[in-house]
Amino acid sequence: SPPSIARGSSLPARDRRPLPEWYRENGTPATPLSSQPLPEYTLWVSLHGGNGKWAQQRAIESWEQQLQERSRKHREMADCKAGRLAREAEVERLKKDEETYRRLAKNTLAELTQRREEAERRIREEAAEARRKREEEEHRLRSQQLI
Repeated sequence: SPPSIARGSSLPARDRRPLPEWYRENGTPATPLSSQPLPEYTLWVSLHGGNGKWAQQRAIESWEQQLQERSRKHREMADCKAGRLAREAEVERLKKDEETYRRLAKNTLAELTQRREEAERRIREEAAEARRKREEEEHRLRSQQLI
């Protein structure tokens, strides 16, 4: 079994993690948050006791801090992503609402225009019918006068 963080650690036993078996070269960038974190070579040597017990204890504390910082950054990134997704969802909802209102307004305007046109058509038809009846009445009266 791989060696774990020493008993003098400030972390409770359930939070202690095994020491990493591999290391990254000094000066190379840290691993992305999606992969397993690896310590630099000098820290790795100290973690495994290569520089004495005192240096090992300091290395363990340093490694714990790095892991906690990594966890904190991971949580911040997740919170940031969740916030961004929530904002995007809200923007999308607002766009849908705006499109719905626009469509309703357009339909209402079209409906009002259609009603107005129908009313105007009815008025024209009624006026034409009244004119026709008046002309018929005038024609009837003229024909009666001629008799």
